[in-house]
Amino acid sequence: MGKGAMDFDGSVPRGSANVENWTVADVMDFLETCRSKLGNKVEQYKQVVAENDVDGEVLLDMTDEQLQRLGIGSFGHRVFLLKRIQFLRPGSSMQVGYGGAPSTSSYGGAPSTSSSANSSNA
Repeated sequence: MGKGAMDFDGSVPRGSANVENWTVADVMDFLETCRSKLGNKVEQYKQVVAENDVDGEVLLDMTDEQLQRLGIGSFGHRVFLLKRIQFLRPGSSMQVGYGGAPSTSSYGGAPSTSSSANSSNA
């Protein structure tokens, strides 16, 4: 694993690595830690990261649209990656859920389907 990438098993405290200083190789290692969710697509995503010079600073600013433009077509994979990226951001208030995954559904991607947004108009 690269010098800054971290495993998402919950054993590494958030903020212990300076993600802004991650190299492209570190971002590729980060993707490797997501293999259980992304499957064999990890190899494709790692190639895209390398071809587009996505380092830690760029990773932290990624949006759903940018991930899609890079060729990450799966909506589920983009949501998953955006949650992980949010977790990496300095000062993130997200909490770690099961398996070290952030326990939030707010990622700035698709519109909310919850009924709470509509209930405030009542």
